[in-house]
Parts: sequence; structure tokens; C-alpha cells
Amino acid sequence: TTITVTLNGQNYTATTDASGNWSATVPASAVSALGEANYTVTANVTDKAGNSNSASHNVLVNSALPAVTINAVATDDIINAAEAGNAQTISGQVTGAAQGDTVTVTLGGNTYTATVQANLSWSVDVPAADIQALG
Repeated sequence: TTITVTLNGQNYTATTDASGNWSATVPASAVSALGEANYTVTANVTDKAGNSNSASHNVLVNSALPAVTINAVATDDIINAAEAGNAQTISGQVTGAAQGDTVTVTLGGNTYTATVQANLSWSVDVPAADIQALG
């Protein structure tokens, strides 16, 4: 029995164990050469009598890292004495991310979590006590 796996026009011969499980190794150079896109991986099996069958599976390559921006805090990036007594909102935008993804903000040793919205914005509310603890 021969199993051939095809990815991006390149063929790779699979190895099979005694239980019929198979695997094919795609070189790292071939994987890193794939661009951001959907690819079809096809496995074709042929037995000694020449009978063959195949199966396909779609794979999405998405290796771009998301980016995050932070809007000005307290409108001018300065928290004065009056503002330090109030909770502050830290917000921003993301690119390369999706609605429902998570943004984690760390401030003064505290961690706050925001959920990315449909317009790719996010925000966290930092309690007044945490702002005051920053000194």
C-alpha cells in the first residue's frame, strides 16, 4: 500500500504502521514557504492491486501576528490628582484579530482582560483604588 500526500502541488510519501495509521512529514522549508491562504491537503492511497481512493482536507495558514494600539489615557496620557480618584478606562484597537479575541492589559502588577468587539475595539475599566495605588 502506498499513501501519497499532496500539499501545494508537492507530493510526500507517507509511512504506515502495523495498525494502518499513517503520517507524512512535510519539510519545514515547504511549510514556511506557504503564504497566508487556504490550502487543500490530499491523501491518495493505492493498494497492491492498483485500487485507489483519496480524501482531502482544507487547512488555513494564518501566521500573521495581531497588533494592538492603546488610546490616550485620561485624554492626555496624564492622570492628575482629580482623575486619580476615579476609575479610568484604557482602550484601543486591534488589527489582525477578530471579534471575541482577548486583549490583556497589565498595569501596576494588575491584569485586566478585554474582549475585542465587532469594530475591533477593546476597553478595560481600571478601578480607582488601582489607579491610586500607582502612586
